Amino acid sequence: MTNPGILADATAAFHEVAAALEAERAALEGRDADALLAAVDRKLAAFGRAAALTRGQALRALPGAAPFAALVERCRRLQDGNAALLRGQRRRVDALLTALTGAPAGRDTYGPDGGASGPRRGRGALASA
Repeated sequence: MTNPGILADATAAFHEVAAALEAERAALEGRDADALLAAVDRKLAAFGRAAALTRGQALRALPGAAPFAALVERCRRLQDGNAALLRGQRRRVDALLTALTGAPAGRDTYGPDGGASGPRRGRGALASA
């Protein structure tokens, strides 16, 4: 495939990434766990296609690649925004867990299987109520 063909395919793949990131944002804002899982799966698949198409290619250096470069930058901003939103939600959850249990929530509050990791010691105001 010629570089212009790869550029067109990569642009299409990054449009899929952007759409998936927008769906992820909507799911995060709506606190819709099912939609979030679907959006993350969609995002990972789209990123995989985009990475496979762009690996080893200097697409941004091609003539006419400015729209592609802008799209990649847009995807980066969307991803950064989603990450910031997720961090904020995580801080709120950690604060609520601290209030409920009396123990500061750490990075390992939940294990890989979603269950509580380690013993829980409730010593706070709400935990002793």
